[in-house]
Amino acid sequence: MEKSLPGVTYGESKNQQTTPGYFKFMSMLNNPENHPYLKDYTDEAKEILSYVKQRKGGTGAEGLKRYLNSELSKEGYGETTIKSIYGKGGYVPNVGNRTTMNYSIVVNNKHVLTVYTSARALPKDATKKDKRALKTNMRKELQKLTLEVLQDNTEQLGL
Repeated sequence: MEKSLPGVTYGESKNQQTTPGYFKFMSMLNNPENHPYLKDYTDEAKEILSYVKQRKGGTGAEGLKRYLNSELSKEGYGETTIKSIYGKGGYVPNVGNRTTMNYSIVVNNKHVLTVYTSARALPKDATKKDKRALKTNMRKELQKLTLEVLQDNTEQLGL
């Protein structure tokens, strides 16, 4: 298990998670009965998933459900097309003077989607305000990318 999901952690830590790792982690937790290892630990997997659901997607997904429903409603999909979003995400500041944001979310208790920003350089003299603005911009980018994926796949997703 450790080799397939290195560094899946919560909170402030030296994160070693990768985008494929996020996707694999959320896919496994969302359907533990069909996983060769987790099928013997479904209660434990469901307990972990309950904590993940409380986070609603982590840092990058803050406000995502509201945003997606608003945008999809404008296209005639209804105001509650997205009934639930939960997952794991993160903001990784100052990794080699670069920062990224990502999340792996489960949409409507069914579809796992992993999205991430490209790494952005931070000037050495970046202020807290600069860092906050960069984080806000990356969150907006993730939300737009998520919307585009949903729009491009509405039929397959049953939206």
